[in-house]
Amino acid sequence: MRRRRKNSTKQAGLEAANWLLRLETGDPARAKARRDLIAYSKAFVKWLNRSPVHVRAFFEIVETDRKLRTFPASTGRPGP
Repeated sequence: MRRRRKNSTKQAGLEAANWLLRLETGDPARAKARRDLIAYSKAFVKWLNRSPVHVRAFFEIVETDRKLRTFPASTGRPGP
């Protein structure tokens, strides 16, 4: 049972990352993109409603994304 739960949590995390990417990369300036964004949003809410694991995974991936954005961009040089 634990292995199954671990796999479903991992899968939910991957799906959450995919949702974040899809929702962030839409171009609302284009009509087709607006329709896509509306369709994505509806599908996203449906996905969230399927399981509390999905909600938790999405919040975790958003928080991870927020934390990673606070790191300075790499200069390509090794640190001190």
